Amino acid sequence: MPTSAAALRRAARTHFSGSKRRGLLVAFEGADGSGKTTQRKLFKTWLTSEGYDVVTTKWNSSDLIKPIIKSRKTVRALMYQPLVWPDLVFYFAVSPVTSGKRVTATRTPNFYEAGQDVTDVDDPVESYQRFIARVIREYESLALIFNMITVDAEQSIGQQHRQIRQLFLEGQRRPWSEWNTDAVAEWLALERAPR
Repeated sequence: MPTSAAALRRAARTHFSGSKRRGLLVAFEGADGSGKTTQRKLFKTWLTSEGYDVVTTKWNSSDLIKPIIKSRKTVRALMYQPLVWPDLVFYFAVSPVTSGKRVTATRTPNFYEAGQDVTDVDDPVESYQRFIARVIREYESLALIFNMITVDAEQSIGQQHRQIRQLFLEGQRRPWSEWNTDAVAEWLALERAPR
């Protein structure tokens, strides 16, 4: 007998009730050169020193995710459901000028990173400056829409790290998102579906 959607939602809520210790999904977002990789590494080191078990991954370059994304793109069947929403999303806000200086200090951006396919500018550094301004505007919009926690990435590395620690400690007390209850219910339904 198939399990009802309401029963699956109840099971998901019970599984992730506030009385049980659960993992947290924390995402780091921002333009190239915003320092998110540096902060992610510092954050992982701190969490580990505090006794947390930590798993880190990058979306498209993850050894776990990359083959799936590549095969789905090939057949034009890229699906993001069921989707678990992060508990915390840190957005590292940086100006286009700072991003450009940090990126071009160590390398010349490649064709797509520089946005040359969008800007039609031959010089990769000039193209990057124009392109990253557009990317940052989109990030700023997404940060507002999805209630991301904005970190001023123009601050020192230490200031940013202290801010992230404090925000994480406050964010751990957030309740489980209803959106995540829906995602877990979808997974439970998929697990129980006849094959």
